[in-house]
Amino acid sequence: MWSGLNLALSAVNLADVSGDTLRKDAVAEVYVLAAMTVRLYFPSQLHFLAVSNHLSTRPPVCLSVTGC
Repeated sequence: MWSGLNLALSAVNLADVSGDTLRKDAVAEVYVLAAMTVRLYFPSQLHFLAVSNHLSTRPPVCLSVTGC
């Protein structure tokens, strides 16, 4: 259980420091999968972290082909 959560949070950290190395859709996928991992392992205790804390503080990610 803890290894999956640790891996998800490590992936978020790496996506944050990657800068322009990763495409924006890949970074968005990392955020979504990390939120799903928190929701899966802690359905009632920590799921508010996946939604309220991290996603509200991140700038919006544009997935448009033409740009934002």
